Amino acid sequence: IPMAHQTYNAWQNNLTRRFSNGLFLTLNYTLSRTEGINAGNSDNGLRFYVPSQFSKNNAVADFDRTHSFTGAATYELPFGKGKKFATSGAAAQILGGWQINPTFQIYSGLPFIVTADGASLNAPANTQVADRVGEPVKRGGVGLGNPFYETAAFRPITEARFGNMGLNELRGPRYFIANLGLFRAFTFTERINMQFRAEALNFTNTPTLNNPNANVASPANFMAITGAAQTQRTIRFGLRLAF
Repeated sequence: IPMAHQTYNAWQNNLTRRFSNGLFLTLNYTLSRTEGINAGNSDNGLRFYVPSQFSKNNAVADFDRTHSFTGAATYELPFGKGKKFATSGAAAQILGGWQINPTFQIYSGLPFIVTADGASLNAPANTQVADRVGEPVKRGGVGLGNPFYETAAFRPITEARFGNMGLNELRGPRYFIANLGLFRAFTFTERINMQFRAEALNFTNTPTLNNPNANVASPANFMAITGAAQTQRTIRFGLRLAF
């Protein structure tokens, strides 16, 4: 039986423009917070078992994202038969039937734990956290020698005690991805039509950065972001025949 719990509270909004004059648009925003006794998963073990530190298990969940903003649209270009412009002739044949389909997602960064070497603590199965000795100024750097947070705000532990930080006090880089589709419909008869599709996934080629390395006992890469998810831009094409 799970020994922990998690709670989720959110304020959710949706704005939708129903399809009209060739345009459909929907936007969604969520302000939320997920927290609980175990910041990871309620079926897993705790991070702190020592009674004096047990209250620190209550923290923001590892997967919590404070802000979530997404959107999608479909827009039929105003050219071709039945549209405002280029309603006949060669222009209608070339420009008619096109539509664009953009989508995007923007999320707050994921929280992470600033850890320290637990050798001096001598408490197996417990998480050792760093000491915070100053304000963790966010610098937003990427790569070695360019930390995401100011490193001087944290200190390793060399005594038989826990650090003063809690779980998931800091957040990594935000998540942004945008996709774009370009479709063209061809009508051959009343019952036969074809659709050409060109899609660019992550068409801005924005990297999805990992959280920084957060072990204060590793000064060479502490607070440096040295990895990213495999979300590079992908372009694909397709044909769909309906009859």
